[in-house]
Amino acid sequence: MTYSTQKILGAVSVPLIFSIINYGVLGINFNLIELFMVIMISIFSIHFYSIHDDYLNPAFYFPILYFMLYWLSDFSFGFYPEVPTSLWNYYLLGLVGYYVGAFVISSIKINIPTLDNKKDYLSKSARKVFIIFYVVIVFIKLIIYLKSGIPLLSSNIDAARQSIGENYGALKVISAPYTILPVFFFYDIVLRKKEGLRIPILDVLIILISFIFAILDVSRLLIIQMVIPMIFIYLIKIKKLKLKTVAILAVLMIIFIGGNKLVRNILDDPMYLSSIQASRNNNMLGNVLLSAFTSFRVGIDDFRQLVDVVPFYSNYTHGMMFMNSILSPLPGKQIVMGYYVANLLGMQFDGIGAATTVLGMFYLDGGPLLIFFGMFFFAIFTIYFYRKYIQYSNVSIYSLFAIYILYYVINTIRTNVMPTVEPVVFIFYYVIFGLIAKKNSI
Repeated sequence: MTYSTQKILGAVSVPLIFSIINYGVLGINFNLIELFMVIMISIFSIHFYSIHDDYLNPAFYFPILYFMLYWLSDFSFGFYPEVPTSLWNYYLLGLVGYYVGAFVISSIKINIPTLDNKKDYLSKSARKVFIIFYVVIVFIKLIIYLKSGIPLLSSNIDAARQSIGENYGALKVISAPYTILPVFFFYDIVLRKKEGLRIPILDVLIILISFIFAILDVSRLLIIQMVIPMIFIYLIKIKKLKLKTVAILAVLMIIFIGGNKLVRNILDDPMYLSSIQASRNNNMLGNVLLSAFTSFRVGIDDFRQLVDVVPFYSNYTHGMMFMNSILSPLPGKQIVMGYYVANLLGMQFDGIGAATTVLGMFYLDGGPLLIFFGMFFFAIFTIYFYRKYIQYSNVSIYSLFAIYILYYVINTIRTNVMPTVEPVVFIFYYVIFGLIAKKNSI
């Protein structure tokens, strides 16, 4: 069987299997747009994957994750409202915009930088600068904990995390690299191990301390911000795992997200576990998976409510959400989309705002037209850096921001493209640390 025949069979069999399971076994109401998206994704994902047999291409994995998120809207489990079929028009529009951008950037020639493997790990001088910076970060984190308390030990975890975000904005931004520097040190460990060099114990210690901080902050996002880039580094620099193995890791990540949310709810309310066990009659794994489902489904429901309210009861923000994400003053509470949407929809809860999926900011800033063009430019931005640094495994310690962008693509699925100033700050830090490593490479 030729490779072209395999591609054709894959493009035909995936929609067929989906239809049988979705509309036959699960009994979900037939949705023509949903089926059309499955067909489109099957054809184009096979196309982009087959170019280099590379599942790290955002044009391959992003549409799959994108569809799977919105596919969750088919399920309510009795406590989420039904999502109107009309919302699939926006999902399809975003997907079409993304694919147009993916094909445009894939057709443009990109200059690939030359990689100098001989200096592709931290030099002694770069290490000193990074360690000094990390000591400052640890000192700032301790000051924040001293003044506001440790979220893990707080009686209201979300309120404690929100308080830190609102009252220690500048300090929080300065301490943000505690999830970035571990990625650089992990890269350093990987390259030294690959070349048979000694692994500095301080590298391992800094990674361990960073994970402890993330646990104290009770944030699955902060842990994922370190874990996923580290996995990407391993896949790119050491060993390309089989797609099946990566899928298993993705399932484990979903279980982690659900478990983290379940633990946080239990810590906030000791009666929570007994309450949901009585009402849902599920075992522990079932409750973990259901917690993961609600973690993703909440973004879908927030987007549904946003479409119901804007522009009928509140106008589009005409780019304000995107600009506020970049230009909002860092000290204090940022006027960004998460808080704005929560207030707009009349939501009262402790936390860092409402997530509205990858389409939320585009819709709020400019409606359906911006959904198309927003996803168009989002594809160009992310796939450009993939092609320049990841596609031929030429990412170095100087260009780890490209690894972050791969992670950022995944993170936007549930939240927003630019929910806070954080993505801009993180890319900035990655670039700065890369320049420091390059300047001190000798």
